[in-house]
Amino acid sequence: MLQDSRVALPPAVVLDVGYITGRGWGVVEANAAWGSGLYGCDPAAVLHVLQRACIAGDRVTDADRRWVIAR
Repeated sequence: MLQDSRVALPPAVVLDVGYITGRGWGVVEANAAWGSGLYGCDPAAVLHVLQRACIAGDRVTDADRRWVIAR
């Protein structure tokens, strides 16, 4: 799924995946990076994801602009 160019994901998102009986692997839920638990992840690696999720408005690239919520 992550390599499928038809699937668009924000730059910093956490996907919970699991095996669904009778269906196979699937995304159970998607969460914002700051709203997800660590669940055995390397805390230092998580900081990189959070840093990517929290960029200043003047540093948003054109590629990221589609994910910005206008206020």
